[in-house]
Amino acid sequence: MFDQPAENVRVVVSEPWELGERVFTGRIVRSQAEPDERLLVALNQPFVHAGVTYSSLLLSPRHEGHPLSLVEAGEAVPCNARALASASAVDRDGMEARDWRGGGLVLIGTLSSDR
Repeated sequence: MFDQPAENVRVVVSEPWELGERVFTGRIVRSQAEPDERLLVALNQPFVHAGVTYSSLLLSPRHEGHPLSLVEAGEAVPCNARALASASAVDRDGMEARDWRGGGLVLIGTLSSDR
C-alpha cells in the first residue's frame, strides 16, 4: 500500500458542520494495510479548533469496499479522520489514536491525491 510513503494528499472535510467545507493538504508519513487500513498524514498547515492546534490526521476508510489505497489509482475515497495534535499520539503498533471514539476531533471527508 502506498509505494511512496511521502505521497501528497488532499482531504476535503464535510463534517463536523462547524468547520465548514475545509480542504487540508499534507503528506503521508505512515501507512498500514493490516489489520485495519490506516494512513497517518502530516498536514502542510496545522489548524486550530476549540483552542487546540492539530497537525496530523489519522485516516481510515469510511465505507466497506472503498479502501484508501484507491487513491493511488486516482480515485477520491470517502474517509473518517481523527485530528491529532501530533503524530506521536498514534500507537506505533496498531496505528490507533487514543480516544478514536468518544473524544477529540473526528472528521468525515474525502481523500484524494494532491499531485
